[in-house]
Amino acid sequence: MTKAEYSFAGLEGGEGLVYVIGVPFDSTSSFRSGQRRGPAAVRRASANIESNGYVNSEVYIENVGVIDLGDVGVVHGDVRETLHRVERVAEELGGEGKLLAAIGGEHTITLGLLRGLASKNGAPCVIVLDAHFDLRDEYLGLKLSHATVFRRALEEGVAERVFYLGVRAWDPGELEYAKSSDRVDWVTSRMLQLSGVANAVAHARHFTSRCESIYLSIDIDFLDPAYAPGAANPEPGGATIWDLLEAVAGLASDNRLIGVDVVEVAPQYDCGEATSIAAAKALQEAILAYYNARRKPG
Repeated sequence: MTKAEYSFAGLEGGEGLVYVIGVPFDSTSSFRSGQRRGPAAVRRASANIESNGYVNSEVYIENVGVIDLGDVGVVHGDVRETLHRVERVAEELGGEGKLLAAIGGEHTITLGLLRGLASKNGAPCVIVLDAHFDLRDEYLGLKLSHATVFRRALEEGVAERVFYLGVRAWDPGELEYAKSSDRVDWVTSRMLQLSGVANAVAHARHFTSRCESIYLSIDIDFLDPAYAPGAANPEPGGATIWDLLEAVAGLASDNRLIGVDVVEVAPQYDCGEATSIAAAKALQEAILAYYNARRKPG
């Protein structure tokens, strides 16, 4: 691990419930690269927003006990070695009754996180907020990339099931794969708008009801580009900020949650730092929802 320029929410050390790590990696980016700068931008934004939640409005991040351990020492251009390093860090930090929160970086990093956490906790069910399935068998000749991450996770057995919220863009082969698998389910962005966030969250909870553990992965392109201009792979027709925070709060208020990430922020395309701020608030909301759920009896 290497020391980061900023710490999440400006917090320093101590005993805590949540470990935060950054993974500044973007070597398989296929459209707008620069996600390696995401962890610094999201941390900087997190230190300059108020510490209470949007849904969890009377809970404060400084009361949780957040320990920011800095960044994984990635190897730019070498996805396999980088994933191996991420896996080792996640394996070391997982299984201690703490939540692992990661800031990317491209979405490929989630595979390393799942590998490490699964080695300690067993394969979690994964809930993904994303415009894309990321279920391709290969993309641009690569088996390991941001577009293949959940295909590999399912094949390797480090994800038990995968549920998507907000998906709206796919390759025909991905859709065929998703339809053919009883381990994959989804609510499209249009369905989310028509039926509402509460129904979508209930659908996700039902699909993962028998899972021992849950992992939440937030690709910032879940948001419409109007709200996240700095998403690396923007896709029109996405969710609002309110949808994002409501969905994250509903999904993270679960004692089974073992990990969460926010990925695909490309700061150089970000107007007014809107995307970094949205990503920071989403991760803050996830941490506060988890903390609040842990405080409640039963």
